[in-house]
Amino acid sequence: MTEAIWSLLGVVLGFVLAESAQWLKQLKVRFRLRKSLVAELQSITRMVPSKVDVLSQAESHFKAERVMPTQSTHFPREIYSRVIIEAPEILKDWERDCLHIIHERLRVVDASMDSMEERFLSINSSYSGEQAISAAVGSINDLKEALSQTSELAQSVISGASIDVYALGNQS
Repeated sequence: MTEAIWSLLGVVLGFVLAESAQWLKQLKVRFRLRKSLVAELQSITRMVPSKVDVLSQAESHFKAERVMPTQSTHFPREIYSRVIIEAPEILKDWERDCLHIIHERLRVVDASMDSMEERFLSINSSYSGEQAISAAVGSINDLKEALSQTSELAQSVISGASIDVYALGNQS
């Protein structure tokens, strides 16, 4: 009987050790993903001034009836995608909301900047130069505002300060 008890204890101990090792491994992965996510958000916030500068230069060119390519390096979004797929539980609800808004806006900003020159030329050929300039400047202002709000959201996730993404921009 004691041999059976020792055998059972060995099985239980083996199970506990295996589960503990698996739990520690998952904890390590979650920690690394969280750290990588913060680094990605910091990179994004450092890129925003450069994007705003490109948009400001483009605005000056459009107002002078010249065209300037606005394509630039795209914002990183790889870690965000990994976290959402591999470990969404490491995010609080408000962080998940912020990250979704951040990365969707970044996708739109990148796509808009990639096609801005083409849209300007298309509007200019179909309508008038004034309408093309007005549309481009309006788009640029919208993109600058989106980048400003995106930086604020990214900083909130980095610092851990909860922010209501649905109230952002609706404040007077």
